[in-house]
Amino acid sequence: MLVDELPSIGLFLHDSLHTPAHLTFELETVRARLVDGAVVLADNTEWTGAAFPSFATEIGAPVVRRRRSDLVGLRFARRAVSPKGTRTTSRRPPRSRSSR
Repeated sequence: MLVDELPSIGLFLHDSLHTPAHLTFELETVRARLVDGAVVLADNTEWTGAAFPSFATEIGAPVVRRRRSDLVGLRFARRAVSPKGTRTTSRRPPRSRSSR
């Protein structure tokens, strides 16, 4: 219900029920609200099997893991399908240094 109330999500951390089905459910639930460049993290991924890597593959994002930690993450890039059917990444133009 909370996700339905949010206009967008820039950071998501999964650290609840550590099962493949639950992690998959949470990732798919937040996916529509993730903004371009959102950070998605999941802890205790040794218990959730291929759920996080499968999500990463589906959205075309590399999984980042620090050493042997089971905390993993990725940066979400909104994907759009071009008229020719190829996948392209839609991104905001980079901000100038003066606006940071």
